[in-house]
Amino acid sequence: IHHGRDELWARQAFHDLNTLGVRPNAALSLGMDARDPITKVCREVERHVPFFKDRVNKVRRQLRSTDSEVLTITTLRGACVTLAKGINGVQYGAPPVPMDDNLAAVESAAIDWFRAFTDAFGPALENREQALASSPTAMAAIGAIGQPLIHISDPQDRKLKARELLKSLEGVNWGRDKTWEGIAGKFTPKGAFSLGGSKETAYAVYAALTDPSSPGYARVRSGGMAKAA
Repeated sequence: IHHGRDELWARQAFHDLNTLGVRPNAALSLGMDARDPITKVCREVERHVPFFKDRVNKVRRQLRSTDSEVLTITTLRGACVTLAKGINGVQYGAPPVPMDDNLAAVESAAIDWFRAFTDAFGPALENREQALASSPTAMAAIGAIGQPLIHISDPQDRKLKARELLKSLEGVNWGRDKTWEGIAGKFTPKGAFSLGGSKETAYAVYAALTDPSSPGYARVRSGGMAKAA
């Protein structure tokens, strides 16, 4: 609150704040947010899933090759959104996500699902340079796969369902190679694999991971980098 300033100062302040202000990136904004329910779920996942503990970057829009973290908070939150809302949750992006009274069920399901998934596919998540498992697109699809766990209240039954879902992912090739061309991204003229954005490609990735009738279902299970680097 400013007192004793004249009208000219107020006009200039309006100009400076609205014209020269720089918005923080989504990761930094989410890292500071304490109101959005799904961001709270994301923080609980980081706290209770050993693989993610102290390995979620809350500053960068995307990780550098030298960063020690495995993913950004925006990526983990995106996976929590799709777990809560299904694959259509990719359309929410960074703004707050409306939630009903099942937040506790979402939180329990998210912790159980991501603990089970990281136990099975941790090496692929860690190998960010050669695998796409930790990408925003893949994590959005992975989160959506765990959605059925929300509707299981018994912890033991929920863990059994998680194992069943993991079994459906056996043999998936997580490598950044031609397996995923036209599904998760495309190759640049220089031969590098470029991942598409979550809103554009998450549906195709989800279908390739879950729908046996999808053309990509057999392709992504063609061998290669199944669990590890």
